Amino acid sequence: MKSLNSKTNAYQKNKLLPFWKSFFEKIHELVKLQLIICPDSNFHQYESLLSQHYAALKRMYELLSNKVSFYNHETIHRFQIIYQFKKWLGEEVKDLTIDSITHGNINDWQERFIISMRSEGWPELIEELKKNKEIIVTALIPLFQRWQTEKNRGFDFWFNEEVQGHANYIIDSYKKQLSNFAMANSGTPIEPGLLIPNMATVLLDQMIEILKKKINSAEVAHTNGFL
Repeated sequence: MKSLNSKTNAYQKNKLLPFWKSFFEKIHELVKLQLIICPDSNFHQYESLLSQHYAALKRMYELLSNKVSFYNHETIHRFQIIYQFKKWLGEEVKDLTIDSITHGNINDWQERFIISMRSEGWPELIEELKKNKEIIVTALIPLFQRWQTEKNRGFDFWFNEEVQGHANYIIDSYKKQLSNFAMANSGTPIEPGLLIPNMATVLLDQMIEILKKKINSAEVAHTNGFL
């Protein structure tokens, strides 16, 4: 985008390598010939909303995606976990493909026109994205400092720690969601948004439903208690 947009600082200071414009021209030609598709995602939307060049960035990813988009990253993540969970249970499952994680007609002839909606008028979402970025940066600082002091750890150690940390996050999120439901059922005032099922709730509810088909009700109850 910067190699095409004269309003960017990099363009005005002539700091862009010719490669990037040439690269875009080749990719764009392949898209117009309908030989490739570059699906957009919620990451493209969220990151571009925070940029002063939002309109240009949006135009770029919509131009290359031709209305084909990845599902939300949390949805794709859930698909992957459920896929592996079913395999672990010994079920025969279809492999995940590009069609499993995108919506839009990826192999069809694309339309000649792109209908797009402007989204700059979402100040609440933009403010929330900024706050979330600040939270992430604040949380990463002590982690980075710790990593600097543990340089002798191997790949297996960090891999297992990340897997366990992610599992703990999912279970804790699920428990918190159940607590929110219990508060609402008891008549305690609670923000409506806190009752919207999060990724952990949808994931673990789906896993429990799969287990119900595999084991008896007593074991399911035991599993629910563990979660």
